[in-house]
Amino acid sequence: MDQAHTSTAALVARVQAGVPLEVASDLQRIDLNLFLTKGKDSCLLIRVEGESMNDLGIRDGDWVLVDTTRRPSVNQIVLARLNGEITLKRFKPESVPVHRLFLVPANPAYREIEVQPADEFAVIGVVTHIIHEAV
Repeated sequence: MDQAHTSTAALVARVQAGVPLEVASDLQRIDLNLFLTKGKDSCLLIRVEGESMNDLGIRDGDWVLVDTTRRPSVNQIVLARLNGEITLKRFKPESVPVHRLFLVPANPAYREIEVQPADEFAVIGVVTHIIHEAV
């Protein structure tokens, strides 16, 4: 990976949320890209627009890291293509009484989407990290 496009940060092995700990003076640096992507070139960094995933802590303006090689499990957050549009939703297949697939928002103001057999549908990847500013 090109060094000019690599970001690093100081690594503190752990931090106490209660009583403060002494910080070591010989901090290591980690490559944030390598840390987040695990060295995979198959990851996408996507900017979120909209509020349909708010109840899972994914807000408008956040970033999600998507691994395009992972196959989704039930209720994982996926980046999906549906009829030419891209969406971020929970993946919910059902097999009883018949095989059906739903893309489920995490905000009651939005409806779930049932993927129909005639729809053009593909899971692009599974969300592995959510990145947003602490406010």
